[in-house]
Amino acid sequence: TIVIAHRLSTIRNVDMIAVVSDGKVVETGSHEELMAIEGSKYRELVDAQNMKPSSNAGALSSLSSSQNDSDIDLQTRHGSAIDLQTLDTRTDQLIFHDVRFSYPTRPDIEVFKGLNLSVKRGETLALVGPSGGGKSTTIQLIER
Repeated sequence: TIVIAHRLSTIRNVDMIAVVSDGKVVETGSHEELMAIEGSKYRELVDAQNMKPSSNAGALSSLSSSQNDSDIDLQTRHGSAIDLQTLDTRTDQLIFHDVRFSYPTRPDIEVFKGLNLSVKRGETLALVGPSGGGKSTTIQLIER
């Protein structure tokens, strides 16, 4: 199960949290592990939400509504291939390996700049991070 989390208090018990920023996964771990790291991006997001609970929807919203399903295409900038694989049932994983991606309507702006992420069957992964970091695009690529 993969979820995009905007209200970070709802994901404290997930198996793995992946912080997506600037088109890459910059941190992974459990809530406790990431909160224990002084200066972690995840901790900064949690602290920001705790200080300004009324503004969390705007601060941590997903990609803009102009990037809808019809905008997404599995073409990448400079012809690099998307390496998104669903492995056979023996391994039961979904893997993004060094994924580079830009929308065809904005080829100069790379959404993913070497995204690496794997999810095991039965694991709950929460994607968190600032607006425009690639959380919703990750889900849209999986749906394709």
